[in-house]
Amino acid sequence: MQARWQEGLTRLRAYAQAHGAGNPHTRAVVDGFRLGRWAAVQRERYWANRLPPDHITALQAVPGWDWGRTNADRWTEGLTHLRSYLDEHGTTAVDTRTVQEGFELGAWVARRRSNYHQGTLSPTRVAALEALPGWVWTRTEDQWPPGLKALRSYVTKHGTAAVPADATHRRYPLGRWVAARRAQYQRGTLSPEQIATLQALPGWVWDVKASRWDRVCGCSPPTPTAPGRRTRTPSTSRTSKTPRATSPWGHGP
Repeated sequence: MQARWQEGLTRLRAYAQAHGAGNPHTRAVVDGFRLGRWAAVQRERYWANRLPPDHITALQAVPGWDWGRTNADRWTEGLTHLRSYLDEHGTTAVDTRTVQEGFELGAWVARRRSNYHQGTLSPTRVAALEALPGWVWTRTEDQWPPGLKALRSYVTKHGTAAVPADATHRRYPLGRWVAARRAQYQRGTLSPEQIATLQALPGWVWDVKASRWDRVCGCSPPTPTAPGRRTRTPSTSRTSKTPRATSPWGHGP
């Protein structure tokens, strides 16, 4: 136990020397050692009054060490990383699993959207996020620009928008994005502009099964249901049975 503690302290000191502060993110891993988690455990023990005095003294001597960041600190750090991501990638469309320089940026963005929809995000913070080019408050809207960009790039390379379900394009999960847009179309939640944009791409189809049917048999599939509505057609038995004749005596023939 003491050896593990000493290893963590040594690595924390080295981290502080390399980064200017001993405050690694919770997912930070250094040479296979989960330093971020180790630091989080020390903070948990401190607030639970279970951290020995000598450990407290040793940690407080590490430059930049703190016992827990305030909400204001986390907000400032997150916004800084989001702006940095925007400068680097040209978009604020951040995947929920995105980590920027050890900071869980995707999770931070998801929490800010959740705060907004719950009405708990201050007007100042709302304005700061809305000032960022391309910022949107729903993840579905967020996925449209990078997905469309990847799809057009795929079309340029392959000559068709017929994307396999498991396809990725330059590490982007394009197959899943395409499937999600088709699902939106069927629910009637895709805008007319988005529908027109996709339909203009060579090889784009809304119903993959119907398209396969046409290629195989050369015939037209049944008329598709209008987007956003589903109708149920009466089912018919594969074998029709002729009603049995009833004899005057109430028994079969």
